[in-house]
Order: sequence, then C-alpha cells, then structure tokens
Amino acid sequence: MDVLDKFFIQYAYKFPKGYPDMNNDQDVLLMETLVSEIVETKFKLSEANSTEGNEFVKNIIIKNTQKLGFELDKLDDNNRLYFKGISSKGQRDTRIDLLNSIESLFPNNEFINLTKETPTFSVVINGKTHKFYIKGAGSDFGTSTPQKEGLVIFFYNSPLTELLTPESLLKNGEKILGGDYYEGMDSKGKGQVKELIDKYLSNLEKAANNKAALATLNDPLSSAIAIKDAYSNKSPLITGEGTFEDVRTTGKELSEMDDKDKWNPGDVYLQLSNIKYSKEKSISDPDTIKPITEYNKNFVNVWGETTNIDGLPASFVSISLKNERAAAGKGKGFLKGFDPASEYGKIKKGVSSYNMTPEEKEWSDDKLSSEITKLKNEIESEIQNRGKNIKYTSGPNPTKRSQLLAKYASLKILNFILIEVSKGGGLEIDKALGSIASYAASLTGVNPTFFKVQGNSKGEAKITRFPAESSAELTKGKEINIIDKGTAGSIQILVSLTSLDPKSDNTEEFDFVMNIRSNGTGQNTIELNKAS
Repeated sequence: MDVLDKFFIQYAYKFPKGYPDMNNDQDVLLMETLVSEIVETKFKLSEANSTEGNEFVKNIIIKNTQKLGFELDKLDDNNRLYFKGISSKGQRDTRIDLLNSIESLFPNNEFINLTKETPTFSVVINGKTHKFYIKGAGSDFGTSTPQKEGLVIFFYNSPLTELLTPESLLKNGEKILGGDYYEGMDSKGKGQVKELIDKYLSNLEKAANNKAALATLNDPLSSAIAIKDAYSNKSPLITGEGTFEDVRTTGKELSEMDDKDKWNPGDVYLQLSNIKYSKEKSISDPDTIKPITEYNKNFVNVWGETTNIDGLPASFVSISLKNERAAAGKGKGFLKGFDPASEYGKIKKGVSSYNMTPEEKEWSDDKLSSEITKLKNEIESEIQNRGKNIKYTSGPNPTKRSQLLAKYASLKILNFILIEVSKGGGLEIDKALGSIASYAASLTGVNPTFFKVQGNSKGEAKITRFPAESSAELTKGKEINIIDKGTAGSIQILVSLTSLDPKSDNTEEFDFVMNIRSNGTGQNTIELNKAS
C-alpha cells in the first residue's frame, strides 16, 4: 500500500463521497488543507502540474480543434479542461469519446487513460505525470428540455421545411428566429424559448460558425419537419398549461396511474379539434366500458391519420419528443408503493428502502466489498432457483470507493426487485423485470396511442408508434441477460418486449437495455433505452 492509499483511507470520512471529488471546490480546498498540514507548507493542487507541461498539453489540443470537433474554452487552475458545446453535468459518452480522441494526439508520450465518473487522463512529460479532467464549458447555445420541446413548436409554426445551414442561418436567421411562432406554448414556455433565441439573434455569425449551435436548432427542427410532413401545420401543436395539462390531469385520474407520463408520455399534442370524449361521457357507463378506454379515444391511432382506434375523428396526436440518445423512459416509479405479500413485509408508498441508507454510505471499503459479494450471491441464488430464461453475468468487485458505492446501490435495487417485487408479489423473475420495462416504456395497458418522434441534427427523424392500451409482454424465446461488470457501477439488463395492438392484433417487438445505475450517493435510477 503506497502513501496515497494510506492518506485516502485515513481521511476518507472527511469527504462526502468517501474520496476527494476534484470537480468539487470544497473537496479540493479540504484536500489542499490536509496535505499542507502533513507537509507543513502551503500546498496547491494546481502546482502538481508544471506550467510548461500544462501549456504543452493545452497547445496540442488547441492545434487539433478541428480533428477533435470541440473547441477548448479554458484550462483552469485545478487542471480541468473545459470544452465548448459539452455539458459538464451530462454528455458523459461525448466526453469519453473526446478522451479517446485526445489520446491519439500523444503518440510520443505516455498517455494514461483514467476514465472514471468524470473522464480523466494523465500525460507523462519529461518524467513528470500531468493529470487532467475533461469537463465542459457548456455551449452558449445549450438548451433545457422545455426549450428543446418549445423549439419543436416554434419551428412547426414557422415556414421552414429544410434544415438550417451556416449560410441559411446567416441569410434568413433574423427573419425566422425573430418571427412570432410561439402559438401553442404557455407564457412560461414562450419566455424560455425566447431567451434562447435571443442568444442566436445577438450574434448570428458566431452561431452559424458553431457546430453545436447549429445542431441545437436542427435537432428539434427535424422533428418539426417530420410532423409537418405528416399533418402540415394548420392545427396547433400545444404543451404546458391549459388544454394540454387539463387532458393529462384527467387521463392520470381515469387511468389511476401515479404518474401522468405513465398514462401518456406525450410532450406535445397536435390538437386536431376540441375534446370529443370528455370525462363525463367516459364514466357514463363504467360497467360496460372502462372510463380510460373511452377517454383514450381522443387520440389518433395511426401516424398521419386523424382517426382514433374506432376509425372515428380524434382530437389529438400524442407526440413524445426524444433525441437520439434520450432514454426511452424511467422505471423506478414502478417500485413506489409496491405491496408484496405480507410474509415478505410491505413496502408502503413513499418508502425508498431500495436506496442506500445513511449508515450504508458510511461503510468502509472492506465492508462495502463484503456486502456486494453477499448481494451477488443472493441474486445468483434467486436466479438459479426461480429464474427462467435469465442469464446473470457478474465480474469481480470494484476496488475504488466511488465504484463500490455505485455498485452496492445498483445491486441493492436489483435484489429488491428479485425479492420484494418478484418473490413478494408472486411474480416470476422474468415477468417482474418485464413489467418494470413495460412501465418505463409507458406500455401500461391504460395508455392511449402515442408516437415517439426522435429528431437529430442530420434531419433523419424517426417515428415509432406505441398502440393504445397495448399490453407488452416478454418476447417468447428471448433470454433476459443481466450484465454486472466488475468496475462499472451500473447493471445492464437486456430485455425484449412484444406489444399487442388490441385493435388489429398486430404485434411489435422492442429490444431494450434497462440500466440500473447510481452516482454513488445512494440514489439510484432505472433507465430504459432502446438497444442498438
């Protein structure tokens, strides 16, 4: 064990994560203070890298901006490299791709890939190791989710039918972006979109020459064009307060779902007419027709058409707006309020026993590793004894504290699913996992027909239909594969679902990757993505 290992073991308890987060100013300051006390002289982390070494790395990156595809904004005193167009809180895949590209720039130096929660690397220059952290300056033209959805409405209302180019943005940007194309947004949404558009209008030349800025516009524009291609733009595209939120609230009530998005994940509705199937009409004959079944007839059943599941005129087209990398849905809400058989103990609504407790977060590394091994053994035993068509692959336990915390948190929620949801609820393991995946995808059996429109900056928007009240089941003959890699904190579950259209009896197969992951704080999530 070297001196650094001893240092981190001795002082781990002083840091919230059990180790110093070099992207947290308080952690950096605390570490500098502790080291200064030990060496009895003022210590600054920024001094760990020589000025000459930092400039060497910085200059190489700047000279290769075009090859990397991102512009370096700054290298701060804590050796963090900030790149324009990358969010420091997201886009981890982008930063890892950038890390690999940076590695190719240093063929004559020893490059050490230190990929962790935050991508890091070291370069050895003249025998001295220089460590860097890839962050992100964020683009001047970065967007929030409401702004992305609002831009789809904005461009839907506009006369644009083609993607923007640097030339067309310079030529027509002031006319298009300065237009009053906000119909369908509430005042809050309009304000957020206008705030973003004003950034473009203040410097169109800068935006036109910024790859990330152009992509920010073309991604939602591609979705807007796909909608206009199918429906023109004569009907309003709505979101936010008013009719949109009123319909969501009623649908949630009639479907008896805890989450509006699990009844209908549509981010915007194309309003073809006023509501035809009201709440009052839908509950007029509850013994014959389920209230939500009648209410769901407000929605179009086939993309490009204007009729519902009965072939009668509908009121809305439900559109879920997603970019290419967006998750298909979240599944953790399925666990809230889950009530297994009493012999296994009841989990009441709002009790998150599948999250880490404060005591567990304070466990030593050895204790965490030991408990991880116990959880793996329990999971393997449950799958061997009760699992059908399930393969579980686990690797060695991680050794770094951040990974130990994340791994334990992920395994704890997986074990909760196997014991409380599956065993306690009288479900087979594969059915329990399939139910969570179905919930995450909003295929809940009470959903109206909705369409996922996935835009991208190349104009290749994809439309996927999810039929009304479709009951998604596990695809017959396909194995569920649970992948528990050694160093990765997350657990991946590969699962295939087949949805049945109750109107036509047509089926459609969806391959998903369900990620159980944690950031090491004890809070975890179940995220569903379409498998590549």
